[in-house]
Amino acid sequence: MESIRIAAATQGLALSLHDAIALASVAGAEGVQLDLRSEVSPDEFGESACRHLLHLLGERGMRVASATFPLRRALHDAVQIDGRVAAVKEGMRLASQLKSRVLTLRIGRLPANDDRAGRDRLQDALEDLARLGSKIGVAVALTTAGDDPDALLELLKGVQEGPIGVDLDPASCIAAGQDPSQVLNVLHAATIHVQARDAVRDVESGGLEVALGRGETRWDELLAMLGDARFAGWLTVRRTTGHDRGGDLVRAVAYLRQTALG
Repeated sequence: MESIRIAAATQGLALSLHDAIALASVAGAEGVQLDLRSEVSPDEFGESACRHLLHLLGERGMRVASATFPLRRALHDAVQIDGRVAAVKEGMRLASQLKSRVLTLRIGRLPANDDRAGRDRLQDALEDLARLGSKIGVAVALTTAGDDPDALLELLKGVQEGPIGVDLDPASCIAAGQDPSQVLNVLHAATIHVQARDAVRDVESGGLEVALGRGETRWDELLAMLGDARFAGWLTVRRTTGHDRGGDLVRAVAYLRQTALG
């Protein structure tokens, strides 16, 4: 892969946002991913705060590479679905103010084929988000969560109102018993963001997150496939466990750059 853009997810580093940005800069990341629920929320972050954050990043030659908006229920869950979609849309608007063009979203497992109502709710919600995304320039990227990649691709092809893509999470693929490279092979054309997160299979939990390069993801193969697909998005190093998350971040950025060079 000739060129690679690496960001760092600041949430999960157990640091203040300011210190997490400083660490990401020292690690050599060119951007950050912000959690728009726990770190920077639409209710608390106005225009002046956005300008200050962008200035802070700009001083370090960095930018907001992507944003993420964690959900407490599946996107298509009938309980309070209107409020859930509205909250995601507010997150998209904040992402736009922060000059990010991608918001990653874990929507939950896809409804079963015989769950017509659930599938219709999901389709309608995605159309609504895509419609807003086309207006403000923010694409929602659905994080892989173990679903059949062909089924996910079919869902994406059915969205007509605007941009919807894929956020490839190799660690989640491994936890679901999938090969990340095979998932990417199906979804490469729709992949607009990649989580640089690794894991090993575990009998009890399905998968355990480990430091990048120490799991079952074949990063040399994955990066080569992204290069062949002319992937122009960001790879975001994300570490959610471990006793040295800051050190793991620094080593992960170096590992990705070295692996990308072949």
